[in-house]
Amino acid sequence: GLNEIMFRRTMLGHLVHPSVRYGLLLEHGCEKTHNDYMSIQLKAMGVPLAQFGWASVQLDGGIDSVTKKVMQWFQDKIAHDAAQPSKVESVGLGQLRLALVLPPNSKVSNTMAKTLGLIVSNIVDEGGLVVLPQNSPLLQTWTFLTTIDKSGSIQTPITPTLGYGQTPLSLHGLHIMQTVTDHHIENLTGLGSSGVEVALYISENEHKTVQTHPFIPVPQITTVLKGKASSSSSHGPHASNIDDFDVVIEDEGGEDFEGKDVQWAKQIMDLVLKIASREYT
Repeated sequence: GLNEIMFRRTMLGHLVHPSVRYGLLLEHGCEKTHNDYMSIQLKAMGVPLAQFGWASVQLDGGIDSVTKKVMQWFQDKIAHDAAQPSKVESVGLGQLRLALVLPPNSKVSNTMAKTLGLIVSNIVDEGGLVVLPQNSPLLQTWTFLTTIDKSGSIQTPITPTLGYGQTPLSLHGLHIMQTVTDHHIENLTGLGSSGVEVALYISENEHKTVQTHPFIPVPQITTVLKGKASSSSSHGPHASNIDDFDVVIEDEGGEDFEGKDVQWAKQIMDLVLKIASREYT
């Protein structure tokens, strides 16, 4: 059923994610999505099975035994690759895989909508990949839509091009991922398995950071009215602190985004590129 499909996409999408160097599948032995099931799915995806480790609690003699096997597999892989250092290559925006995440139902200013539209257009034009969740408020913001589609032919509501957690067949272009909830972590998990390498979170004038992904960077950006920036925070479990954001954009106010959109886009992309280049963590 649908739950099994979503689980399979999520697990395998993270397993073959470009940021995962070593992956091992561990089964108990009697679950529905056992290792044989996963191997069939990987074969259907055209993924070589030999690049992964395989272990089973039942078939490998219990928890203690399988734990030793798993640890040994990772130790052997790391030792083998230590003798063959990775090479660093310079690439263009065509290799960038970015997700844009905004609080669902939030209001997006025209300036931010134009800014993010410019960023998406630039990445897509260079051959890169951008993924938005279906419930993104950007898809309800006309300024954003007309920026990414200058022909004016775009029609709303926009139909998702990816199922939840689905990896696109082509890692290029703009994709909309199906969402079945407004829960931030569930949507971030689905975006992670789509293959994005950076998930950019933007929260205008709401200075509350969000939980991040285990291995996909989630840089967080907010805006403040010029002269109002402060490191002070409220108290309690939902306290906010502007110092926790990676980039704070000072907004001079007003709806006239002439020039501001380009400036904001540069600030944001400077951060994204530093993260993608492993220069900022």
